[in-house]
Amino acid sequence: MVHCGAHQDILVWRAATRSVERHPTRGGWLAIRPEVAMEAGELKLEKGDLLVLFTDGLIEGTNESGEMPGLDATVDLINERGQQPVGDVVEALVEQALLWCPKPEDDITVVALRHGGGDA
Repeated sequence: MVHCGAHQDILVWRAATRSVERHPTRGGWLAIRPEVAMEAGELKLEKGDLLVLFTDGLIEGTNESGEMPGLDATVDLINERGQQPVGDVVEALVEQALLWCPKPEDDITVVALRHGGGDA
């Protein structure tokens, strides 16, 4: 899989190790310019791996004390539930974010997929 454009880290729960890898993204944010330098990265998914993409609203909502859950809470949840069906993992991530910040001011978007086999 090839990716480019800077945003949140790409998270991959590896079925073989039952743990999350963080893949930083590189390059520029979407911009209107005559030229934008984009640096592509590449990662390989194996059978059973779970790829998770998300917007910053998932990890940057603040609670009543002004604290953010951060990326660690997301990684911990994926580590705990990575073997579960994709829809269950996505639902749990969104629920966790909304429990932390019941009235988010930013969008919460999560896209996840599990590699079923073959080449990726």
